Amino acid sequence: MGWLSRRSSASRAPSLPSPSPPLDVRNAELLSLAAKGDEHGVARLLDGHADLHAAGEFGRSPLHEAAIHGREGVVRLLLARNARIQAKCRNGYSALHEAAVNGRLGTIALLLESDADVRARNIYGSLPLHEAAVNGHAGAVEMLLNAKSDIQAKSTNGYSSLHRAAYLGHVHAVELLLRAKADVHAEDDVRAHMRLPMHSCQRLLIFVHWHRAICLVKRVDPAASYLAAYVFKALGTKR
Repeated sequence: MGWLSRRSSASRAPSLPSPSPPLDVRNAELLSLAAKGDEHGVARLLDGHADLHAAGEFGRSPLHEAAIHGREGVVRLLLARNARIQAKCRNGYSALHEAAVNGRLGTIALLLESDADVRARNIYGSLPLHEAAVNGHAGAVEMLLNAKSDIQAKSTNGYSSLHRAAYLGHVHAVELLLRAKADVHAEDDVRAHMRLPMHSCQRLLIFVHWHRAICLVKRVDPAASYLAAYVFKALGTKR
């Protein structure tokens, strides 16, 4: 019986290597691993001919996914493999837009070092600077200003970076924009709602005063006091 078993085992067809998964499955996995920051997994899939420029949800590429989540190692790897740094997803966001939206400073630095376009606009006419400002990422605002992004540029509806940061009360982003000479007299292009940055700054002033009051109660000395001076100076008013 043992001999028959051995013979039966020996007579089996040799095992074949498992077939590679379909390309669309590999591409989906590539997008997922890029978002997770799995450098080894991304390299393995690219070596297995997964598409470096595969488009996932909303047309985002692996580089977009890595930029969104701040996966600097994967960003570096994809750029080394010649990922299209200026590529845009369906809503016109580049990888630099995505990094700016999420305040991924290390990723922004990598993209800027690789000549990402600070002038790129999404379908709303917004620059990466607009996206950093509206989300209150002061560090990203500073980096993009240093990279010569256009501080006076307006989106499709005419909003500047200062409009956006001031309206939402992003104090430190407003301070940086004011120091860089953002135009406080610029008007938006929506005729029914003409809104100057100074009007947005009125909302900011309420925030500044509230913040200062809270800090006085806590006996803390924050930056709100000198920031208020910046805003009042820009408005041409007195405290």
